[in-house]
Amino acid sequence: MDYQAIQLAIDGSIATLTLNRPEKMNALDDQLLLEMQHALDSLEANLAVRALIVTGAGRAFSAGFDLSPREEPFTTVQDWREHVKLGNDTWSRIWRSRLPVIAAVNGFCLGGACDLSMVCDITLAADTAQFGEPEIQFKSAPPYAIMPWVLGMKKTKELLLTGDRVDAQEAQRIGLANRVVPADQLLTEARRLATKLSMIPPPAMQLNKMD
Repeated sequence: MDYQAIQLAIDGSIATLTLNRPEKMNALDDQLLLEMQHALDSLEANLAVRALIVTGAGRAFSAGFDLSPREEPFTTVQDWREHVKLGNDTWSRIWRSRLPVIAAVNGFCLGGACDLSMVCDITLAADTAQFGEPEIQFKSAPPYAIMPWVLGMKKTKELLLTGDRVDAQEAQRIGLANRVVPADQLLTEARRLATKLSMIPPPAMQLNKMD
């Protein structure tokens, strides 16, 4: 498949999937999500690949779902249902993947992108990163209800009901990120970690991910 909204690179046993709409701060539109699904399915079938890094091009990991006016606006509840399902099906592929998946969060990580970072097994945050679920400010709510499992109920309610953002250090403190690294070292550290994970026998990796 000729990807336009993402980039997929495979180096030995490590794959890197880059959200590639930098002019839109990598906002998640239908094309990007469909391309991600295709790439994730292809990686799942490629047994030579044993670890995956997900990151963003430019100054953002992703600003979340694309709210730009659509050529064919949603007019029914079913339209919205199918749109939400597309994002949720994409995140579920990562959650269920046999691969250890590292989110290398290089900037803004908001809304649906925050959900994306949380379904990854390990999240590394650049020291310039910002996380948040601002949907309430747009009279909406996150469609993928994973945050309580990651942060606990009290902190989740604080973030979802205020729409506040947190910086990388606070994200690490509350459990949104495993650790913070200098922005210019983010991908180097992600590749170092991916290399370590790729050396673990696949059956052991899969069994531990199923726990």
